Amino acid sequence: VLLTTISTIRGVFGGAGRALMGDAAVVAAVLRLVPSKPQIRLVYLGTATYDLAEFREAQTAAYADTGVHVESLDCACSVPPADAVERALDAADVVMVSGGNTLFALGRWERAGVLAPLRRAMERGAVMCGGSPGAIWWFDGGHSDSFDPDTFRGPMLAGAVDGGAEAAGGADGGEKKPWEYIRVSGLGWLPG
Repeated sequence: VLLTTISTIRGVFGGAGRALMGDAAVVAAVLRLVPSKPQIRLVYLGTATYDLAEFREAQTAAYADTGVHVESLDCACSVPPADAVERALDAADVVMVSGGNTLFALGRWERAGVLAPLRRAMERGAVMCGGSPGAIWWFDGGHSDSFDPDTFRGPMLAGAVDGGAEAAGGADGGEKKPWEYIRVSGLGWLPG
């Protein structure tokens, strides 16, 4: 379903999530799209990075520093109660989606019942933002590194992958494992 009749769609999307979404210029651009109000609420969906705090902090700290209330909706390791998902997304002024493993996140969102409340948030005018998978999701699809073994759940949750793992080789500090980029489907809420 194309959303050409919905005039309230707002979004800021980029090719990289971790560094880009916390950049001062990007933070300012996102916040300019939020109607003026005393307390802005940002809901962070870090499912693609397995809800790891280091990724959440890197992307949301600059928002918290401006007084934005940041809430994490964790879906990677457990399924939150349906009323908690709806309550968080119904109150969100900004929804930020992390980078990471695109394929993993979609499966978890379907299981956690995130998709319908997420769409409602977008349709009522919440600002949607993110980089990498956080940008791919809203559109028809994109180019993904979800087959990179360093983005799989085991290595990520074991703490083997950090900001410097790619530069040093694979997640285990050794040689990088071979993998191919793949085309993944997005939610198709925006064409492209």
